[in-house]
Amino acid sequence: MPADTGLRSCTLYLTQEEVHSRHCRVANVIANQRLEGLEVDIQTRSDLQELANGSLTVDEALKRLHARIGHVQI
Repeated sequence: MPADTGLRSCTLYLTQEEVHSRHCRVANVIANQRLEGLEVDIQTRSDLQELANGSLTVDEALKRLHARIGHVQI
């Protein structure tokens, strides 16, 4: 059973165009990381997809990231 992160689900109401645009931006972010010689881990990829779908906020995604890897300065 996954650990409770204390995060609530938040669904944003996005148009299909907004969702498509967000997914394109996520793909670009991942591609840019690869160009830099880095690979985005599977959980972060999953969080980015949720963010693109509107089911996760930026604040929630950052909280998840911090919970996984500790405090990072962004």
